[in-house]
Amino acid sequence: MVAVIKHGHSIRNVITYNENKVRAGVAECIHAVNYPKDLKHLTFANKLTRLTKQAALNKDVTSNSVHFSLNFDPSENLSKETLIQIADTYMRKLGMDDLPYVVYQHHDAAHPHIHIATVKVRANGDRVNMDWMGKNQSSQAREEIENEFGLIKAKGHGDGSEYEVEPVNVQKALYGRIQTKRAITIVLEEVIGKYKFTSLSELNSILSRYNVYADKGSQNSRVFKNGGLMYRMLDDQGNRVGVPIKASSFFNEPTLKELEKKFGPNEIERLGDMKPLKNHIDRYFVGNGSKSLEGLQQSLLKEKIAMVFNKNKQGGISGVSYVDHGKKSVFKGSDLGKAYGLNGIKNRFTVPMPEQELTKKEIRAKESLSPSTQSPTTLTSTQKKERYTNKKTPAPKGHVKTPHQKPQRRTYSPNDFDKSLFKVPYMPRGNPAIFANYKANGWIDIWLSPTNTGENMAYEFTMTGYKKKKKKKHST
Repeated sequence: MVAVIKHGHSIRNVITYNENKVRAGVAECIHAVNYPKDLKHLTFANKLTRLTKQAALNKDVTSNSVHFSLNFDPSENLSKETLIQIADTYMRKLGMDDLPYVVYQHHDAAHPHIHIATVKVRANGDRVNMDWMGKNQSSQAREEIENEFGLIKAKGHGDGSEYEVEPVNVQKALYGRIQTKRAITIVLEEVIGKYKFTSLSELNSILSRYNVYADKGSQNSRVFKNGGLMYRMLDDQGNRVGVPIKASSFFNEPTLKELEKKFGPNEIERLGDMKPLKNHIDRYFVGNGSKSLEGLQQSLLKEKIAMVFNKNKQGGISGVSYVDHGKKSVFKGSDLGKAYGLNGIKNRFTVPMPEQELTKKEIRAKESLSPSTQSPTTLTSTQKKERYTNKKTPAPKGHVKTPHQKPQRRTYSPNDFDKSLFKVPYMPRGNPAIFANYKANGWIDIWLSPTNTGENMAYEFTMTGYKKKKKKKHST
């Protein structure tokens, strides 16, 4: 058995998440404790109100909801009554059996599991101490329950593949938003809660295996500017399909702000996984024989390590990441060292990488060396280098360099205007109130007079409007 504990700030999100699965037919509410009604008479509002009122007894507890997940081996066919007994025993061993809690059985994963939703405030208003509960009380309770109910033990059990999440079935999930959201939620629960990643690109290296992508939006989009995040599905070719779903709409809120809180601790926790990963890569290159990308990938897959390539818009590869599904960690090639980055790995191969897997930089370099693709105006690589040396490249024949000249502002005289324009309330630009004031005082007629020099006018009129004149400073 594997126990997972998640804390949150919204009791409604926890209950809504489970009730949505009940309505979708992939879960059922099997137990409710410390409620005034029997389970069959409880509505959504009854379940939520009871927990909300209990949490309101202590306003200082802001993170007031807790969500337990008890996961069992796929080979274990546990009855509903057994699951209820396990849930009650687990809560009793944690010292939380006096709290109101609801138990849901889910049927949407490859392994049987139950969810327990409760709060962190007792009936007298005291806060439930959850510090180190996962490593202390929960770990001890899990071992005792495994022995008491004869469950398969989590420690040292096989290769851990019994809890492997299946990739999202895109064709099935595209039929509706609820199915899409449910499929993505299953993947996010597995990945975000277990894997050690330190950036969004590293998270996408893991999510891509399950046909899911975390999207910050384009640089000029509103989502990107506001620091938002959306999740969407990928097809078998890695193309984004379907309607994106906001991160804040998921019950555990895997927003960009919450993910960034994990980057620092994850970077420290994964340090112990770096050296074994480098050893697996180096071991492949030891000895003679053909060394190719395909051979390295097959060698790493035996150790549950996947190579994920980041592709650019041109179809070339811009980087490589290593996802260790055994140790639940992910590293960029550059984080391991130059020898493990994209260029470092390619230099160690005896068989070149396929043509479509060239980097963007290599594609441009190859095109610049090809005479057929050069136009007469394209500079060669030698000419480009000379730009950054003391040797100057001569200008093309017939080219005359002219200095940039700032356009001069032209001031028009009164005779340049059509006087008929001022017979109606019209002005090319500017404040109509200023024009009306000038006309009311007869200043327009004075300005239009050929003898007017404009020295006594407060505003300077031009073809594009008028502006207030600066007063000249008189020298004393």
